[in-house]
Amino acid sequence: MTQLALDWVRERRAAYERVYPDVPSETRETAVSAAAFAAFDRSEPYRGSGYAWVVRDPADAPLTSASTDAEPDDRPRVLLLLPRGETERWGVPGGGIESGEDHKTAARREVREETGVDCVLGDPWLVLHRVWSVPDEPKASHSLHVFFDATYTGGDLAPQPGEANGIAWFATLPDRLGEFAARRGRRWSARD
Repeated sequence: MTQLALDWVRERRAAYERVYPDVPSETRETAVSAAAFAAFDRSEPYRGSGYAWVVRDPADAPLTSASTDAEPDDRPRVLLLLPRGETERWGVPGGGIESGEDHKTAARREVREETGVDCVLGDPWLVLHRVWSVPDEPKASHSLHVFFDATYTGGDLAPQPGEANGIAWFATLPDRLGEFAARRGRRWSARD
């Protein structure tokens, strides 16, 4: 059976599991058509992505103008985005690993590209091994997606055209969240 990037994924997943034994490490299998699989079957296989749940402390918020009569809001905020092609579900910023990158480097770069925000990454909160296969054919493509907690260190919201349909800081999470934002959001919302 052809197993694209399997050894690469196994090595990195095992390393995350050794260093972070309490972090959920999951496998998700998805059946795709032979035509869709062709996108995975290339000279440089898709290896995965890094994402960051970026939190900004109230002290790091921009100053309000003198004309603003709103009370100061001292709640932490999380950075979410509406991914390109999505109009309803807010997600966690991040994206694909480029050649020579690790998951942390990809997460920081993607957050900066998509949102204009810089961050420092903490520990992962999810390690996800994706397996894409064609039913009744002996081939599969493997990728590893790592989701990190992160802290805002600078930058202003500045979406890169074509990267996202929207970006925003939220003190209270919106009702419509993508799967991974909802998953991390439940713990974040329960922090009070």
